[in-house]
Amino acid sequence: MDNFLAFGGSFLQYVVIFVILVAIAVFGVFTGIALRKRKDAKELALHEDKKEEK
Repeated sequence: MDNFLAFGGSFLQYVVIFVILVAIAVFGVFTGIALRKRKDAKELALHEDKKEEK
């Protein structure tokens, strides 16, 4: 019985770590997407300003 509890505790610990790492990865992906969209919008606005000056 003690071995089962030790295994269950270790398994639960790895599951918690996995969930935390997945959450960090998802946060990183959404942050990257948001930053890329902001950069693209900024570059598009810059190109439109240059076209209007000509």
